[in-house]
Amino acid sequence: MNSHELFSKMEGPCLAEGSCEGAAFLHPFTRKVLPNGLTVYVKEVHETPIVAVYFWARTGSANEPEEINGIAHFFEHMFFKGTEKRGVGEMDRAIKALGGHNNAFTAMETTAYYVVVPSEHFATAFDILYDAMGHSVFDPEEIEKERQVVVEEIRRRDDSPEDRLITVFLNTIFEGTPYARPVLGTVESLNRIDREAFVRTLHDFYVPNNVTVVVVGDVRTDPVLARIEQTTQAWEPNSSVPDRCASISFVPQTTVRTREMEMDVHQLYWMMGFPNMGRLDLLDMYVLDVASTILGGGRSSRLYRRLVEQEGLVTSVHAWVLSLTRAGIFAVEAHFPIEHRARVEKIVFEEIERMKRETVCSGELERAKTMLITDFAYSNETDADLGETIGHYATIAAVEEAVTYPDRIRAVTEEDVRKAFERYCDFGAYTLCAIKPNGS
Repeated sequence: MNSHELFSKMEGPCLAEGSCEGAAFLHPFTRKVLPNGLTVYVKEVHETPIVAVYFWARTGSANEPEEINGIAHFFEHMFFKGTEKRGVGEMDRAIKALGGHNNAFTAMETTAYYVVVPSEHFATAFDILYDAMGHSVFDPEEIEKERQVVVEEIRRRDDSPEDRLITVFLNTIFEGTPYARPVLGTVESLNRIDREAFVRTLHDFYVPNNVTVVVVGDVRTDPVLARIEQTTQAWEPNSSVPDRCASISFVPQTTVRTREMEMDVHQLYWMMGFPNMGRLDLLDMYVLDVASTILGGGRSSRLYRRLVEQEGLVTSVHAWVLSLTRAGIFAVEAHFPIEHRARVEKIVFEEIERMKRETVCSGELERAKTMLITDFAYSNETDADLGETIGHYATIAAVEEAVTYPDRIRAVTEEDVRKAFERYCDFGAYTLCAIKPNGS
C-alpha cells in the first residue's frame, strides 16, 4: 500500500513506459470557485457516454467531537435516507432507474458521495446529490434503523482480526490525537448520536465553502458549470467551519508502544510502524512510498523474498505508508504462526536496519518506481476513478500533487531512501500491535 491508496486512483499506460511527463491524463480540467465558496472541478472524458458526479466534504472521523465519534460515517449512512421532497428510498430508486449507481465512503479527514450515470442524466444525478447534501430530513425512525446497521458494522470490525488490528494500531500510534478515533466509532459513542447531532453536522460541515464537486465524463464544461451554479446559488456558506485537524501538533514519539490481545484465531496478526510528519513534510512522503515498496511492496520486495520465499515463515507481509494532513505512518504488517514470531521480528528489524545503513541498488529502486507509477496509472481507468483522484487531492491538498506524482517518484534517489529510513525508523520509538490466538 502506498500513500495514495487512502482514497485515490489513476490511468494511462504511457506512465509505466515513462513516455509522458507527470500524470498528463489528468489534464485538461477546469476549476471554478463559485460566489458561495463551492469549488467545482470538471473534466471532460468522451470515450464512453458516462459521467461520475462527486460531492467531497472536508470532514471525517478526525473532525468529530470525541463524544459522538462515528457521526461522519453515520451521516454517510443517512445521506440517501430522504429529503424534504424525496422520501426514503426514492433517491436510490431514481438513480437505478437512470441506469446508474451511487455510493459513499468516509475516512479520517474526508467524506465522499458519488453517483455514476449515463451522461445524458447528469442534471438529474446532480440534483439528487445536491438535494441530499442540503435538504436531508434525518427522520428519527430511519436514524434508529441505520444505527443498528452501523452497530452491526462495528461488531463485524471487532470480530475481524485484520480490522481489529488496524483499529488498535491507529489508536495506539496516534494516541492523544483525533486520528486515534475509529472511523466507525464505538457502540457507546454511536448511541449518543441523536437527530440534533446530524443537523449540527449538516450545518457545520456540509456547506459550500467546505465541499468540492467533481464531475468527470462525457459532458461539456460550460453547461455543467452553469447548471451547478444555478442549482446551488441559494446554498449559504459557513464562515466558521470547525477544523479540529488544524489543532493537531506532530509530537515525535519517544518510546516503544505495544498492545497485544487475544482472539479466536489460528495465527498471529502483527503490525509495527513508525510515526512521521505526514503531509507536513510532503517530499519525504514520495520517498517513503518508494521505500515501502522496496521493503515490502509485492513479491520482489526484500521482506517477501526473505520471509516467504527463502524461509517460509509468514503467510503474508507488506509495508505501507499513510499520509494525513498533520501526521503519517510507515508500517509493516504480517500474518504468521505464533511460533515464528521471534524469527520474523528479527528479520524485519534486520532489513530495516540494513536500509538505514546501505543504499539500495539501482535495479531495486527502478523496479519500485515502475511499480508505483504503473499502479498509480492503472487505478484511474474509469471516470469514477478519475473523479476520486481529483476529489481526494482537491479536498486535502491540491490536484497538482496528483499531476506531479509520477515525476516526484522518478526523482527519488538511492540516498533519499536511505536517509528516509535513517530519519523515521527509530528502534526506540515505534508502535507494535498484535492479535494472538487465545491462550497463547
